[in-house]
Amino acid sequence: MLKVTANIKNRIITLYKDGTSLKKLSKDFGIGKSTLYYHIRKNYGRIYPESKFNPAMQSELGEVIGAFVGDGNFFFNPINYSYNIRFYFGTKEEDYAKHISKLIKMLFGDGCKINIWRYPGKAEIILKMQRKAIYDKIKEYIEWQNKKALTVKVKGSIKNYSDNFIRGVIRGLIASDGDVDIKYKRVTLSTSSKNLAKQYSE
Repeated sequence: MLKVTANIKNRIITLYKDGTSLKKLSKDFGIGKSTLYYHIRKNYGRIYPESKFNPAMQSELGEVIGAFVGDGNFFFNPINYSYNIRFYFGTKEEDYAKHISKLIKMLFGDGCKINIWRYPGKAEIILKMQRKAIYDKIKEYIEWQNKKALTVKVKGSIKNYSDNFIRGVIRGLIASDGDVDIKYKRVTLSTSSKNLAKQYSE
């Protein structure tokens, strides 16, 4: 495989800007697509068009944020320069996983590729996606220190957000970490985060 020197990297980026496909670049230079993806993404930008976020859908955004606070995580992978987002659900929550997937596409566009995974032997369903715009948007609204489960909270004061956003957050939280008792007309949230519990009580 050809070593990616600074000169070769610049040639690849120039050809990509001029419209050469990853497939052709890989064939011409003898370099794997994942390596090409890394260098182009790092030095030129996104290979895929940027997501177009819909800011008017505050209730839907709030629910996605709430679901992520309850059972989500994200991480940046420097090896392939990817922004990874995960939502975790129980095996009986596939319908809700599909609902969250639908909300994300409504917020960021149908171009978002989202996969729903079931792993043999594991009692969970995982919603997977790679999209920097989603990664960055989630970071705008939540924060935590060290262990997420113990310190996660909605960023800033809950009073700074719209009523529709707050209602959405509560829906997402209750769906992931809560319970609705119709008989006693009671809604409860189970969380290890004192910060989140304080916000919920407000």
